[in-house]
Amino acid sequence: DVEEEADELSALRGRLEALHVQRVKWETKAWEAVKPGRRKYAQAQLYVLKRRIKRLTKKVQEVEMSLAISTEPSYKRGREVRYSELEEELTELPFETFPIMSGEG
Repeated sequence: DVEEEADELSALRGRLEALHVQRVKWETKAWEAVKPGRRKYAQAQLYVLKRRIKRLTKKVQEVEMSLAISTEPSYKRGREVRYSELEEELTELPFETFPIMSGEG
């Protein structure tokens, strides 16, 4: 299972690298385009590529996190769950009720 995730991660990183190469190519075409129609087309291609890169980057991060979680010891996993629960509780607290300590008052 861990090996499969590692293989998937390396494949995703390879695809991400290829998308970055394509992005540079289309950026160059957009800058060098003389006709406005070609420039618009290159900019549209850039927009699509940037969206793909963003989605793929998010997917790579998810796989990295799942791989890190599956390889770390179970006691650390429990700590992470508790830490995230505490963090959620803290964000839900009404901070207006807490006095702000300052040197002036």
